[in-house]
Amino acid sequence: NEAQALVSENYGNIISTDVVVDIGNEFLNAILNVKLSIAKSFGISVICSVEKNISGFKSTDLCSLIGNLLDNAIEAAKQCNLENRSIEFNMASSGNRLNIIVRNSIVASVLTYNAKLSTTKKNSLEHGFGIKTIKIIAEKYNGTTDFYEENHTFVSYIIIYRNE
Repeated sequence: NEAQALVSENYGNIISTDVVVDIGNEFLNAILNVKLSIAKSFGISVICSVEKNISGFKSTDLCSLIGNLLDNAIEAAKQCNLENRSIEFNMASSGNRLNIIVRNSIVASVLTYNAKLSTTKKNSLEHGFGIKTIKIIAEKYNGTTDFYEENHTFVSYIIIYRNE
């Protein structure tokens, strides 16, 4: 239902978006292509590497997970100087495990001043659910979340395990 609502809300963006990524699932294709197109519209350099083997995961969970990860990455990267804006999205399968890694440029260390990754938006009652949602979905699939920084880059590393 969440994915369908998101697709309905963003239908105009979806039909005007070039299909860059096709992983064999129309909902995930929509999320990835819309989010990556939005990133490019902000002048963010995008590298995307995905694997089609996503069986064993609910599409709505993956859409929510990926959507939140990319929303956070876009928000951070668009604050950087135009020449330093970048996002790298990698989704790879290994046995019954799915690894999702998102790297994005940052202006300054996030974890030094916001170790809990709390929302920095003014209305915290309406925002701040992205990281919580990511962690809940990872736990649902007996996975882990790791957030760290390296070389002026913020890294979100999510591991989830198939329910097959």
